[in-house]
Amino acid sequence: MLQKRKITRNHGKTAKIGSHGFKVYKGTTVYIGKSTAIKNGVSEELVSMLQDLWNNNPSTKKMRKFVKYISIKKSIQSGGTSGRWMKERQAIEIIQHGDEVNWYKGTFYHEVEGHAFWDFARKWRREELIKFNELANRMPPINSYIKDNEYRWRGWNDDGDSDYEAHPSMTRYANEQHSAITEIIRCSGRRETLLFKEGVEQLVKAWEDLHY
Repeated sequence: MLQKRKITRNHGKTAKIGSHGFKVYKGTTVYIGKSTAIKNGVSEELVSMLQDLWNNNPSTKKMRKFVKYISIKKSIQSGGTSGRWMKERQAIEIIQHGDEVNWYKGTFYHEVEGHAFWDFARKWRREELIKFNELANRMPPINSYIKDNEYRWRGWNDDGDSDYEAHPSMTRYANEQHSAITEIIRCSGRRETLLFKEGVEQLVKAWEDLHY
């Protein structure tokens, strides 16, 4: 018998673990893709791993009120995007391709501690983020993924909210550099590091100042 897809919410005032297994605050929705007539649901191993990272990783704690939607689903395609942060919806999406699971540790760090925190910091850690961005923008690409998109991302500003004037340091390039150094710090870098050792060390220090 096919299982229904599950969407759960915490309707209380404090963060707590619900039947979905994720510790969330009121207003945060968790979606876990289950089996349907045309595809299998996400693996229990992947859900368990993501639950552990979300519930127990110290740096993720700051994101629990900021992230409003968590989606974990299985793709019928063999490859493609494994995760994304959608700032307009404050939503994290993890997309499983095939049966491999360990890769998604890096995806989690890249999207949650990387892109989601970077977006959080635009308001709440703005001065520290500007310092990080200015350094990241001066540095060569950390990995081949950033190198392949360098020209386009250097001209793309991610600071487009109306609450304040866009700062020139808030490039997509710096945003992606931040996610890449996050993966390295968490020992889950999935691509070869192109940046020289001293550059990595400088970005790690700036990352630590930003993430307090």
